[in-house]
Amino acid sequence: MKFELSKKEKDSFLALNDVLNHNIDCTVLINNYMEYGYTQITADDVERLMLTGLSSKDAFITLLQEFLELDSEKKADQFLIEKNHILDFRPYDRNDFINNPYTLKLNEIKEKATNGIKIAFNYFEPYEGFLLDYGHAEKEDGYIERDRYSYFEEKTPYLVLLQKNTVWMSITPFEIETMKEPLEQARGKVLTFGLGLGYFAYMAARKKEVTEVKVIEANRSVIDLYHSDIEPHLEEDVRKKIKIECKNAYAYLEKSKDYDMLFVDIYHNEIDGLKTYAILEKKAKKIKLPFKINYWIENAILTSLRRYVIDTLYCHMEGIEMEKDEYVIAVEEALEDMEFVSFSQIENLITDEGLKEFATRLNLNA
Repeated sequence: MKFELSKKEKDSFLALNDVLNHNIDCTVLINNYMEYGYTQITADDVERLMLTGLSSKDAFITLLQEFLELDSEKKADQFLIEKNHILDFRPYDRNDFINNPYTLKLNEIKEKATNGIKIAFNYFEPYEGFLLDYGHAEKEDGYIERDRYSYFEEKTPYLVLLQKNTVWMSITPFEIETMKEPLEQARGKVLTFGLGLGYFAYMAARKKEVTEVKVIEANRSVIDLYHSDIEPHLEEDVRKKIKIECKNAYAYLEKSKDYDMLFVDIYHNEIDGLKTYAILEKKAKKIKLPFKINYWIENAILTSLRRYVIDTLYCHMEGIEMEKDEYVIAVEEALEDMEFVSFSQIENLITDEGLKEFATRLNLNA
């Protein structure tokens, strides 16, 4: 890789890398709270602070800031608060969630275990914070990442699929919010890779503009559970639009030309999704797919790739040896024959469009 920037352009790149570090700090703190601290803020704690005159939202934010140990006088913490909006948790309307058409249909479902897979209900406790949606990092904003967070003010149930007592799939506000955009785009014959608990398929099939929803799902147990426990709760006219096949999604891609839309949701998170994204974008380019593939949490996938690219370029510039995983290796190999003699070349690469094209250069295997 050729990397030769002037001092001024190096400074611009270093400023970009500083933003990346702030973004990562924000993610680490939030992940720590989501994994270990989500039970630490209780309704009693919030009510106690409300006695001092604070609103419930301000009381929650005060307690969250204490848990995260953020000092608004420190410059680094100021960035997280003012730029990353790390404390911007907002209450989620419980009625909107429990009155969602899918949630309403399945609120009477019976808990059941089959072949090591259990369908059940978990609960959000009052003031248990959760990720609501990933933000869209923009070039004009220096690629500062701002995700959306929320909480319920009352105990709220949500449907889960458990495998060996570990949550495998769920329907929470996160799934609902992150599928809004692809559902808005659903028209005609819709193809989706991944069944999950059937949320996307059901919500798409409810639309008058949608004539068919074809689901490709590789896990026979998931399909069987859907047919036995979920499908019976759905309206007959909607059910009839949904057809499910137990097949490998990657092998089915070429047949997607027969559909008006493809939505992909066969991964658990953005890192997992980056591999799927790279493989499918490369295949789609090769077969000249006539439409853009819709990916679940695509913003987060591109953000993850942007982080890998910036970090790899920084380590190359500073002569730092990176810890290797399959993603770092793939990014390093894809950058190997590229050259960067101006900061604008880096800027062009890390735009969404630049990263989509770059993803097709990644050598990642399913």
